[in-house]
Amino acid sequence: MDVFQLRERVVDDYRDYITSFIAIQDDRIQAEVLVAIMSSLVCDYVARQKIGSTTMNLFIAEQIAVPPPSSLDSSSWWSSDIWGWFSSRVLELAFTAWDLAGFALHIGYRGVPFKWSEMRREMIRAELEAACLHLYGINRSEVDQILESFVVVRRRETAIYGEYRLKRLILERYDALAEAITTGNEYQTVLDPPPADPSCAHSESTRPSWA
Repeated sequence: MDVFQLRERVVDDYRDYITSFIAIQDDRIQAEVLVAIMSSLVCDYVARQKIGSTTMNLFIAEQIAVPPPSSLDSSSWWSSDIWGWFSSRVLELAFTAWDLAGFALHIGYRGVPFKWSEMRREMIRAELEAACLHLYGINRSEVDQILESFVVVRRRETAIYGEYRLKRLILERYDALAEAITTGNEYQTVLDPPPADPSCAHSESTRPSWA
């Protein structure tokens, strides 16, 4: 067995281990949306309320509260296609290399990976974070409390930018989403082009022979 075969075996074993205790039982749940929610700061905050040590045990992971699929089926959100709204943003954030072509195919995307743009990634993340806060039913004052609990992030960003930049961006997107929900209008992203637009991807000439 060479080093490449060993790598594939390790990856396969880890995949089998993960899927052995994570089973999506509701057909309405899209994996990429679940990834966005469970990667969010608000989900991190919820998890921290249950952890009594530095270890995230499996029984704790199984108890972490996430919004049910029925909550995304509501027509009262900021987009008429809330599942697609999440999917496009997760796609551009995640699919930046051919290694993740399988994930992109799972979402239904057969194009090439997206270019890594710090500015775009920062704004997409802010939109996703704000969206997850709304899904959890967090009000404006609670948002401030949750974001301030990430002390290390706050200190790091203040040292680099002179402000808690991520917090400001999330609050701006939170307010914009709240306005869209209140008025019943579609949320308009500040990104131009919008998330997962083909113009943000690499050239088709980068496609390897196996993809």
